[in-house]
Amino acid sequence: MGDVESVFLTNDWAEGKESPFVDLVVVGNVNKAYMGKLIDHVEKLILKKIRVAVYENNFDETQFIDIPYVKLI
Repeated sequence: MGDVESVFLTNDWAEGKESPFVDLVVVGNVNKAYMGKLIDHVEKLILKKIRVAVYENNFDETQFIDIPYVKLI
């Protein structure tokens, strides 16, 4: 998938609530084409829509400190 530094689970699932969406923030140099294939495969397995925001390696994780419902996974 590339050189992934961190993955954050956000919104409902991070809060412990079920949702039709799984929201992720991925930090690193990501092979977006390969990640897209993985997401398509996993969505079929879990019957949920996966939404991803990708940030390059210069992303500062401390930006999430005061945001509720964000979990580092």
